[in-house]
Amino acid sequence: MSEGKNQPIYIAHAYHTKVPHRAIIRYILHYTEPGDLVLDGFAGSGMTGVATQFCSDRAEVEALGYRVQHDGTIHNELGQPFSKLGARRAILNDLSPAATFIASNYNMPVDMPAFDGEAKRILREVEEELGWMYETAHKRGNAKGRINYTVWSEVLACPECSGEIVFSREAFDVKTESVRDRFPCPHCSAMVSKNNLELLYDSHFDSAIGETVKRPKRVPVLINYSVGKAKYEKEPDKEDLSLIDRIEKMSLPEHVPTTKLPDMQMTRVGRMQTAKVTHVHHFFLSRTAQLLAAFWEKADGLAPGSIRRDVGYL
Repeated sequence: MSEGKNQPIYIAHAYHTKVPHRAIIRYILHYTEPGDLVLDGFAGSGMTGVATQFCSDRAEVEALGYRVQHDGTIHNELGQPFSKLGARRAILNDLSPAATFIASNYNMPVDMPAFDGEAKRILREVEEELGWMYETAHKRGNAKGRINYTVWSEVLACPECSGEIVFSREAFDVKTESVRDRFPCPHCSAMVSKNNLELLYDSHFDSAIGETVKRPKRVPVLINYSVGKAKYEKEPDKEDLSLIDRIEKMSLPEHVPTTKLPDMQMTRVGRMQTAKVTHVHHFFLSRTAQLLAAFWEKADGLAPGSIRRDVGYL
């Protein structure tokens, strides 16, 4: 059978072994009856549990090409009855904490009206408090735009003259939207490639752990923003750079985890090693850390109960 991976439920939470729930529904309908218990001992992100619930959803079942009769009998593509509409129950188990975390959020019951109300309230409050972090001057007129994302580029050193090269400005070909294999150094015109450039680092005092740490030297090179429904792009101006500097100087919020990563292969090789990521908070740029901490603090402030869990896990 073939099922696509662009369905909203599949996209909601990434997980490396995820299987589309509609593929699983077919098996469960074929082999079980409503109310049966399904055990998935290697549940991953919990899509088996999602599938058992959707076995009671007429629209979801018919989206598979089946037909549901008035009495709940399900007919296959050949018009043959083979199953009954109705939810099955599931026991989901996995050794991975990330998997059980995602599976729980997919499958635990949620009071949707209460969730919707609290989530929107938190969004409004965070917008009022931190919305200024995502404002930028529109390149046409005096309107303010809302930043969708900022593109950052690593800064590298030329092997011939040691001049600093902002990689995306020199190596990225806008017309073909690809990275050039070779390109001239903007300082000495020597032909260089990413393989012979040296990654530069900045040193700064990390107050969260009380140590001076290194991090790759990066500069913002492009801002994608919206004014109304229209989207625009521009190079960061002086106000944008001043805003980033202001956010950089803010202290790390308490709700951002600063746990040190254990010694493992991922920290010794590849991107984590070159990026000098040693603690959890190093994964986040300053603006993102401030925003996520604000959301988490407000979710954590909800009264104990299912809504606190649901909003906090969002």
